[in-house]
Amino acid sequence: MRHRLWAHWDRSGWIVMLLAVAAVYLLGLIGLTRYADLVGEDWSLGTRLYLALTLFFLENGDAEGAVPWALEVARWLAPLVLATAAVGTALTLARRRAGEWWSRWYRGHVVVVGLGERGWRVAHSARNRGRRVVVIDADAESPRLRDARRAGIPVVLGSGADPERLRAARVDRAERMIVLVGDAALGAAVADALAEVEASVGAMHDDFCCFVEVGDGRAVHDLNALLTATRRPGSREFFSLEGRAGPLVVDRWAGFMGATHADPVVVVGGTTAARSVTATAARQWRARVRDGSTASGMSILWIRPEGVPAGGVVSTAEAAVDSLEAPRGALRTRFADALDGLVRPPGLVVIAHDDDAEALELLLAADLRLRGGDTRVVAVTITRSLVSLVRDHPRIEVFDVLDELCSEEAIARGQLDEMARALHLGYLRQLDRTRTLDERRLKAAYRPWDRLSPEYRADNYAAARDAWVQLRLRGYDVVPLGAVAPVVESFPPDELEELAAAEHARWFAKEFPQAPPPEWADVTPENAAQSRDQIRRMPGVLAAADLQIARIS
Repeated sequence: MRHRLWAHWDRSGWIVMLLAVAAVYLLGLIGLTRYADLVGEDWSLGTRLYLALTLFFLENGDAEGAVPWALEVARWLAPLVLATAAVGTALTLARRRAGEWWSRWYRGHVVVVGLGERGWRVAHSARNRGRRVVVIDADAESPRLRDARRAGIPVVLGSGADPERLRAARVDRAERMIVLVGDAALGAAVADALAEVEASVGAMHDDFCCFVEVGDGRAVHDLNALLTATRRPGSREFFSLEGRAGPLVVDRWAGFMGATHADPVVVVGGTTAARSVTATAARQWRARVRDGSTASGMSILWIRPEGVPAGGVVSTAEAAVDSLEAPRGALRTRFADALDGLVRPPGLVVIAHDDDAEALELLLAADLRLRGGDTRVVAVTITRSLVSLVRDHPRIEVFDVLDELCSEEAIARGQLDEMARALHLGYLRQLDRTRTLDERRLKAAYRPWDRLSPEYRADNYAAARDAWVQLRLRGYDVVPLGAVAPVVESFPPDELEELAAAEHARWFAKEFPQAPPPEWADVTPENAAQSRDQIRRMPGVLAAADLQIARIS
């Protein structure tokens, strides 16, 4: 009830107060005019206007004799209306400043810059997980600010590009900061302001990381690569929600796990999500061929609108990517012709197009031509759109990027999520290579990432986090593939032993939490060899996720 009252006050309180002031003033003016007639005073219009104004300040309370009802009501209501307006204004200002006051006591919290649709989803998801959240937004009239206050989220009004607003949100004590401002230039300005705050405070939270959204997936890769040598490890990470769609779509619907051959994959659209799906499918199948999980190549067809560059997607003999450019207005025709020209039906068709009308045409064409087969048709949508309305279609799957990826937990995992997925995929490929189908089916972890139990996902996250820590202790880091840093394809023998010992200690502590860990020299030869093999395979495993190990120091 209290939140609803504040919502009404924020939305229309000032209008109600202005109308009340005007009504009381007019009532007082009418009452004074009648009172002057009763007592025989000849007040001018200016005098009556002035006397009506003084009613709000407890004047004219000494009128004698018969007082007209209009004046009687007005001289009681005027001070009350003025006091109500003053108290309401003061409380509104106090509530707006309260966010800054409360945030000054926070530690280990999440700072969200930008409260559009994405920012609100992230802030709300973090709050629902029990995290302390502070929001920074410049739009004082945004309806999302009222939603944030109702959810108990402190709000700091102002631009995230202002270092003082970042200090008010106590970003120096925050565990993470997520920037979702929807503009590359403003995002860069926020990052600059953060650098100024960091320089002034000296030391941030030990686990602090700033995640900045960049719409272009190619720019994300290049930014993260270029900043490898200039940032404190883990302190900055650029990301694209659409760019992270590829691994989820491929894991969920491509059906690569255990496959000895792959049907063609067709991707249509010029969005970052379309590029991500194409690149992910190519990387994952290439990794399967190169580590011996399969000997069969795969073809990927990417049909993109005219003017959309094809850079960033690598075509190889193991996973040949054929990129076709379709003139504007001819995307459906080119898509239909491509389907008719395939030797065998595709295993997966992904429509990731930013024009709703064309996307629906493409989905209709796919449904008509592929009906009755085993092809999986997936529509990728980034915002609430007409494509979302086909969610219940029996032959079309809808992947909503915001529903799947726009949460504080998903964004904050960032590169750690990519590492964990890569380790799990490496495990699946190893089983495909070394075990029979019946043996693989007995393994509880022999599942695609999307169907992996929370317990096994947590194991992969722990393994990825520990590997990252161990690598950094020895002067390495995990960075985007192609980063401007010396690439590591193998480790010196002494570091290989150290990393293998650390990996075995992690595994032993998980499997036998009550037992003291054995000395590395006492580990059985079989277990020691398995740990060494995991470390040797790590560079190749990470390459399948577009990552590499680099020597930083």
